Order: sequence, then C-alpha cells, then structure tokens
Amino acid sequence: MAKAAEKVPGWVARILLPEIRAIVKEEVASEAKRLDEKMDLLRNELLSEIKRVDERLGGEIKRVDERLGAEIKRVDEKLSAEIKRVEAELRGMDEKLTAKIDGLERALSLASRLAVLEAEVKELREKLSGKVP
Repeated sequence: MAKAAEKVPGWVARILLPEIRAIVKEEVASEAKRLDEKMDLLRNELLSEIKRVDERLGGEIKRVDERLGAEIKRVDEKLSAEIKRVEAELRGMDEKLTAKIDGLERALSLASRLAVLEAEVKELREKLSGKVP
C-alpha cells in the first residue's frame, strides 16, 4: 500500500483517501452488521429447529416408553400365568410320583415278605423231604 500511495498525487492522498477509507470502513461495518444479523437469524432458526426436533423426539420417546411398558406388563402377566400353570403341573406330577412310590414301597414290602415265605417253604420242603425217605 505504501508504494501505491507514492504514486498517488498528494491532493488525492489528502482529500480522497480519507474519504475512501471512511466509505470502505462504513461499507465493511454495514456488511459486518448484515452478516451478524444473518448469523443471528440463522442461529435462531437453528435453535427453533433443534427445539422442534427435541419436542418431536421427546414425544416419540414417550410413546415408545409407553408401548414398551405395556409390552413388558403383557409379557410379565403371560409369564406369571405360565409359571402358575407349570407349578400346578409339577404339583400334579409330584402327587402322581408320590402315589407310584407308595405303590412301589408296598410292592417291595410284599416282595420281601414273599421272599421270606418262599425261603420258609423251601426250608419246610427240605425238612419234609429229609424225614420222608
């Protein structure tokens, strides 16, 4: 800029350059203000859009949460009913097994008594066969 100023006649440098600088400074300030206003507008639009998206997502999250809560409750009720059914079935099986075990114990007792009787019969036969030649 210094070399350019050397080529400019003195009267231009004294009169026009300060005026040009003032005009440029005013134009730059005006453009800066316009850009600031535009950035403020864009920032406000962006904040509005973020708020709108946030509200929409909040609503969606609430709906999903409600659906999940209902689904979890439904599954919990179904599992509770199934657990009760299985418990009842197990009680029934336990009663049947207890009855069968009781029957087996009686049969085992009878088999044991039968074995004793068979041994006694065998012993008596041996005694009888020994006495009767």
